[in-house]
Amino acid sequence: MANGSGANLHASVPRGSLFESSQWVAIAQLQIVGSQINNTVIRYAQPITMEQLNKHFSSLFSVSERVFWDQEKLRISQSEQTYFGKIKVSKQSKSIDPSCSFASIWLSLLKENGLKFIPLDQRTLNYIQRVNLVSSIDNDIPHLSEAYLIENAEQWLLPSLENEVYFKNLTKLPYLGLIKSLLNYQQQQKLETLLPLKIDLPNGRNASLKYEQDGSVSMSVRMQDLYGIKEHPCVLQGTLPIVCEILSPAQRPIQTTKDIPRFWAGSYAEVKKEMKGRYPKHHWPDDPSNT
Repeated sequence: MANGSGANLHASVPRGSLFESSQWVAIAQLQIVGSQINNTVIRYAQPITMEQLNKHFSSLFSVSERVFWDQEKLRISQSEQTYFGKIKVSKQSKSIDPSCSFASIWLSLLKENGLKFIPLDQRTLNYIQRVNLVSSIDNDIPHLSEAYLIENAEQWLLPSLENEVYFKNLTKLPYLGLIKSLLNYQQQQKLETLLPLKIDLPNGRNASLKYEQDGSVSMSVRMQDLYGIKEHPCVLQGTLPIVCEILSPAQRPIQTTKDIPRFWAGSYAEVKKEMKGRYPKHHWPDDPSNT
């Protein structure tokens, strides 16, 4: 009913009558029977058309616009809804004004679904992992937890979503740069010093470092590029040893170690014997740490 409640036709009303076939009826008398739920009974009523409602009860009609997240279309949509009292009479889609701000809707979705709602790329996730590793030993660096990123979304994310409607466009955002904006210049420099993206090798080359979600750091390097290493490489002020995947000249994994000097003194001799047979043109020194 227009007041938001419901009622049933009296039992005396024949099934299939005009009342049951009419979409709208004007109720003249209601009766409350007993104390059970749905105990309101329509005693007297008359079928009525929408045209008659508009003519005689126009003051009870209202129109409202709603901007909402459409999960099926993966976009923000807008609709116009017409009500007669509390009964929704009609609903139709409307074109969205692109100049409107939709930041509050995106923020609600982020809070409801968590950070996984945002399609962060792997480079950005690795950067977050690096920042969090440094923050574990330096209170000056913020810990970019999920709660922190959501709480501070107005600073790094929502300005880019002010006028955005389509979820597909979220994949185009420069997330790495947006996340970096949470650190000032001094903090970013400290991050690059403590957890660099590359490490220099004795032969003048460098190796890329990969920061894992479990807090470890790794690199994949040809054995020839490790010659001359006397101490195992570490980051984070020497507290985090790099997991080194040693590769053959053909870039195939040979061994993984967190202690290169121990590898030189141990299984290197057997590995050298096997590799020398496969790759005789490459250098396989007897004392790799001093080569």
